[in-house]
Amino acid sequence: MKRLPAKRHTELAIIVVVLAAVVLAIGLYTAHRVSGERGKGTKPPAATGDNGAPVPAGVAEARKLHEQRDPRALAKWSAILADTKLDKASRGEAAYRIGTLRAQPDPPDLAGAISAFKEAVAVAPGTQWADKAMVGLADVYIKTRNAQEALEPLIAYRAKAKDPNLIKTKLGDVNIAVLFSRYITEVPKSEFYTVQHNDTIEGIVKTVYHGKTTVDLVQESNGIDDPRGIQPDQRLKIVTATFRLVVDKSDNTLTLFAGDTFMKEYPVGTGKYGNTPVGKFHVVFKQKDPMWNNLPFGHPDNILGTRWIKFSNEDETLQGFGIHGTTQPETIGKHSSQGCVRMYNKDVEELSKIVVKGTPVEIVD
Repeated sequence: MKRLPAKRHTELAIIVVVLAAVVLAIGLYTAHRVSGERGKGTKPPAATGDNGAPVPAGVAEARKLHEQRDPRALAKWSAILADTKLDKASRGEAAYRIGTLRAQPDPPDLAGAISAFKEAVAVAPGTQWADKAMVGLADVYIKTRNAQEALEPLIAYRAKAKDPNLIKTKLGDVNIAVLFSRYITEVPKSEFYTVQHNDTIEGIVKTVYHGKTTVDLVQESNGIDDPRGIQPDQRLKIVTATFRLVVDKSDNTLTLFAGDTFMKEYPVGTGKYGNTPVGKFHVVFKQKDPMWNNLPFGHPDNILGTRWIKFSNEDETLQGFGIHGTTQPETIGKHSSQGCVRMYNKDVEELSKIVVKGTPVEIVD
């Protein structure tokens, strides 16, 4: 038998390799086509509700219209709410969505929003939609400067909420809104003071109330921009409550109390390696736009933010610790400082209006 030349062997080997590659390519293409044909009729996973059950088709359609800001969404949600055969979560969502749509236009239909939010709570107790509706209701009352209307409903609802922390957060916002309003409350204790001739806000705070409130709080709760603008016989709301602070290092929170009554919880940053001291302290000094390490406020290396609230122990031997703002907001919620308590600037500005020299500060692990 004749042997093929070496060149012929090489040519045959190349042909075999090319044919094998072609066969492989055809097989892969065919498999892809078959897989594609099988997948053409596959539907995306259905949306699910609070309990993991599929959401009714009408609700899914209404959600899509809502996301697209389609004007037809309102009518769709209204039809869902009216259908008493639907589950409570679907109807609760419908009422909540109607509330948000009523609250959005310019001008908004705030009465319609309040009514819808209340209906969501009534038809869907124990669901996320009832929780969200309570938050929406509180926001409307805050917006209309009637935050006190949300207080009792939020307090009563909190124990049965699906997410109590969500309601706790909103209750804090409402408490501060009421505190900063002219509404007189028993808790925290407040009263009206009638301005006398030659009175100043600073004098009223120092002489009449002996530093138990702040000029900032008097101005804020009475809507006064210029403290020199008060008139004789004008009635000023004065907050006389005793506030206290509790810092919990375990979850990086600072909670404001009026006596034993919860007012608001703030996220904070505390010391690395447990450097924030534990114990009972008190506020000794407050400063706006503070310096830090001889660096003026606004210097890029001054990290104290917009307020400094110094605290110390009973004999004031503890030095260098305080509650302050920060130029590093990403560190809030972490053990990130050299030992001080960091807050968002907006939060420490709010807190600084409330606390006075001597306000108790308790820090726990």
